[in-house]
Amino acid sequence: MSIHDFTLRTRAVAQAKERHPLDSPLMLANHVEWHNNLLVSEQEVASICAPVDAGIGRDIAAAQQRLGHVRQPHAQGVHDVWISETVSLSREHGISLSYAMDEASQYLFFMSVHITEDTHACALGLLDAIQGHGVCPRRYRCIPNHNLIPARHSYISVRSTISDVETDDSAFSWIDPCENKRHNIFKAQCETMLFGSLRHDFTRLLKTYADRLGIMQLFDGSIEAEIVLGLIIAETQADANVFVEMWNAVRHGTGLRYPSGIPQDIIANPENFSTADLGLAFNPAKISGFLPQINWRIPTPNMLLSRAQRLAYDWSATHNHTWPMANPPPPPQGRQ
Repeated sequence: MSIHDFTLRTRAVAQAKERHPLDSPLMLANHVEWHNNLLVSEQEVASICAPVDAGIGRDIAAAQQRLGHVRQPHAQGVHDVWISETVSLSREHGISLSYAMDEASQYLFFMSVHITEDTHACALGLLDAIQGHGVCPRRYRCIPNHNLIPARHSYISVRSTISDVETDDSAFSWIDPCENKRHNIFKAQCETMLFGSLRHDFTRLLKTYADRLGIMQLFDGSIEAEIVLGLIIAETQADANVFVEMWNAVRHGTGLRYPSGIPQDIIANPENFSTADLGLAFNPAKISGFLPQINWRIPTPNMLLSRAQRLAYDWSATHNHTWPMANPPPPPQGRQ
């Protein structure tokens, strides 16, 4: 099965099942049966997931109306509020980037470049961040996007297992893209410093590698197309990793009322910046119990991308091409 076929079928099944966006994680690849007659045209695919995001937006608007448009309070300390968003890098080719950041310190936990339909990407990044820091945020906010629903479920699941923590219905919430000023400033700087250049580089890389390997389109089901996909995402991920490292090591002045300092210093020693660590302690050894449960009979987008990156890595070694990532990709898992 090619990634292109997977995308078409997943979205078609999502439409057929008529799932409410807030009721299930949309990890449809894990528990649905494939039907050949569910393939749809590119034009139909483009419109299938839009109502899902719109539905989340309507729920947010309704909740704000019931609460009298009460805005969520800003973070009062480190690990008080984490915020995630998924940004499209190429709508035409279905490539996106997901990230999570700490509102108070502006620390950027990760940026993950992935196939747009990979609903596991942000959830896995979130779980890795919780495991790496040994702490769960007191509150978690997401910009409306159906891809972030699994991250929401992962956060709620982790938080519910932490002892001595009262149940808090406001621990997670979807927020309007313009609601959080600190995130707005962060996002604006990312657009200027990273996202624009990644979109430009994506187009350039696609042409370069497509010409070199002789493919006509990115998702044509051929081995060469998978190699190109693996190379492009590896190059883009490498640039994103450099940005994360740079961002966390540089002071960012914004004029807002929160600690002014280098993000990695604030996150490591908040008391030095007149703030507090409000995170909920979490045993990293328990994180494996919250990882997505994979049905090995059906490949997920994450598994398909792993295969593409492994093919790209092997191709790079054979053709004396420098692999852009610091480490080789892990071997693909499950049935491919």
